[in-house]
Amino acid sequence: MPAPVTSFVGRSAELEALADLVRSSRLVTITGPAGMGKTRLAIEVASRLDGDGGDLAHFIGLAALTDEGFLAQEVASRLGVSERAGEDLTDTLVDRVGERSLLLVLDNCEHLVAACARLVERLLRGCPHVGVLATSLVPLRVPGEVVWRIAPLSVPGRKAPGSRLNGGSEAVVLFEDRARLVRPGFAVGAANADAVAHVCRRLEGIPLAIELAAALMEAMSVQDVLTRMDARFRLLSGEGRPDAGGRHRTLHAALDWGHQLLDEQERRVFRRLAVFGGGFDLAACEAICAGDGVRPDDVGAFVLRLVERSLLQADLQRSPARYRLLEPIRHFAAERLAESGEEAAVGERHAAHFLALAEASERAERSEDQAGWLARLEAELDNLRIALAWYRARNAAGGLRMAGALSWFWVTRGHYVEGRAWLEAALSATPATAPERAWALLAVARIVAWQADYAAAQRFCEEALELFDQLGEAVDRDWTLTLLGSIHTYQGDYEAGRRRFEGALESSMDELVRMEALVGLGEMLLQAGELPEARASLERVARQTRGPDGPRGRAALFLGIIAVLDGDAETALRWLAWDLEIFARLRNQYGTAATLDAMAALAVADAEPLRALRLCGAASALRASIRSQLAPRWRELLDTVVLGPARVAAGELADAAWAEGERMSFDEAVRFARQFLPVMTDVPVVRSTGPAPERRAPGGLTARELEIADLVAQGWTNRRISERLVIAERTVEGHVERIRGKLGVHSRKQIAGSIMRQRGWPGR
Repeated sequence: MPAPVTSFVGRSAELEALADLVRSSRLVTITGPAGMGKTRLAIEVASRLDGDGGDLAHFIGLAALTDEGFLAQEVASRLGVSERAGEDLTDTLVDRVGERSLLLVLDNCEHLVAACARLVERLLRGCPHVGVLATSLVPLRVPGEVVWRIAPLSVPGRKAPGSRLNGGSEAVVLFEDRARLVRPGFAVGAANADAVAHVCRRLEGIPLAIELAAALMEAMSVQDVLTRMDARFRLLSGEGRPDAGGRHRTLHAALDWGHQLLDEQERRVFRRLAVFGGGFDLAACEAICAGDGVRPDDVGAFVLRLVERSLLQADLQRSPARYRLLEPIRHFAAERLAESGEEAAVGERHAAHFLALAEASERAERSEDQAGWLARLEAELDNLRIALAWYRARNAAGGLRMAGALSWFWVTRGHYVEGRAWLEAALSATPATAPERAWALLAVARIVAWQADYAAAQRFCEEALELFDQLGEAVDRDWTLTLLGSIHTYQGDYEAGRRRFEGALESSMDELVRMEALVGLGEMLLQAGELPEARASLERVARQTRGPDGPRGRAALFLGIIAVLDGDAETALRWLAWDLEIFARLRNQYGTAATLDAMAALAVADAEPLRALRLCGAASALRASIRSQLAPRWRELLDTVVLGPARVAAGELADAAWAEGERMSFDEAVRFARQFLPVMTDVPVVRSTGPAPERRAPGGLTARELEIADLVAQGWTNRRISERLVIAERTVEGHVERIRGKLGVHSRKQIAGSIMRQRGWPGR
């Protein structure tokens, strides 16, 4: 067996499992892409088994052998078997090996795969105590063969703390070990851990690529290597690696070795796959990679061959199955695509395919399969970005259509910053008279409204409204009125909001528009303190058993908040549990965050301030991750009713509880919240409810004091109150002082909190 000159890093579990497999199976083939460490893994396994149970391991490297006619001679030479005159050398091998216990390591069989298969089958049939451990880009397809597909080394997660990277990632350990060969004393620490992790992720855990990158540490810093990664094939040249021989001196050469084994049609499909980012399914591949000598019906067979040859990774756990090129292999394929002269045509087919997908998904906003489409778009996000970039450079109108079609996806999944950037770039490149602008203006208005940029949202809406009127697009005009109603509501202009919502409801027969308008009207009435009317509007949406999930989830959320304000915890929990099921299914981070905040209000009422702060911390982190924020009225309510009382009650433990919530991922926050919610499998039963009973004024306030306290709680100044009630401003000041005394509070904000806690909502 060859004696390695460097240490073997990682793969401890694989070594153990593979060794057990070689003991129990007579033919094991390690397959995988170039540079994955197949040879080194085979040597390590064979060395550990050498002499185990009497077996002797023999390494037979085939990389330099180009003529399959000399395969038997190469094996015989390594085993010390001489030819016999007039006898086939394979027969001689079988006879001489006979009953001996041997483990043959056949390395790099892919270019001689048929000859290797024939020889191995003869040896296994004629020599009962011979085992074979082969390495190849493709399996040998011999009866009884067990195929072991080698995986990349583990790489650090994107959120892993730098101090833990070295111990948790095989790729980082390998980088550190090999860097020390050229720079003794190098270590991964706090100053460079993130850069090392980024290098390992960019190289996708491919051992050869990581070793070549580490060798550059002799003359570069880690950051230098990282910033030059886009030229990775020129950079990873293998210079300074005296142990790297032949085709393994460069990653490019290692990949070219496998590429040369493809036939012409396989090469065409392989290079065209470079246009994809982040993976693809077979339907997309057939649409984009066919043509110019490749029939669509044949593409599937070529994809399977590329998987078999270890150039393409297959994820068969997905349905439909997805395929991807490891990033270094994709860059190699991209070079071949550029050399072929096909790059422009393939890029155009890719952009057209994903424009069609985006426009088909737009119709799904009205369907009951929103979750399925959202998951599909998320899986194709890299391809959608590539297509959008193609249109931005070549076809502004197409880019505007695509960006507008994806707006519902960006809104629902919280990709606000990215969606706004694509839409605004496309709008800036499109003439003011282009008809595509109208829907795109509405699309960007939806996004910026969720970012709480209400002035910009209103400006976009008004321009869209004018264009829709000119085009006679009644449904889209009503969509715009509905969004304007929400914008006015968040700006505190409830009357203007009501007019917009009622205008949309009066003129539109479109189901989705009406659902959105009813939810928006319900939210406006809720913010205005008109809870019975809000409940009636929201229940019209929440009790629907068909249609898209989005508006039904928001209706359930607001009904839950109404129940919280009414002090009806049981009803609140049922509505919040139902809306959380919807938002979790859609992976809607904004809606989930709002649900956590509403649950925090219940936790405060249950004297659980630490739970409330954990929930609010998680909600805040979710909004921060999508760069969104609460509307002013909701922020005021949260601060006054939840955060203020919770922090006082939690004392010195408050910051730790908040930080614990902030550290939760989306899935962790959902799991945490579900601990306190009932299991809901269907819409909560909607009870017919009448107006809430009148409540006794808190703190013994008089009718006039209660009226003024309500206005203070709604953020009114003394001057505005005096104008509303037609009394002197000094009179208002006197009332406010008496209100503070009766309620035992010291500020206007505390007046608001007391009123909201005791009466549910100001004005009730």
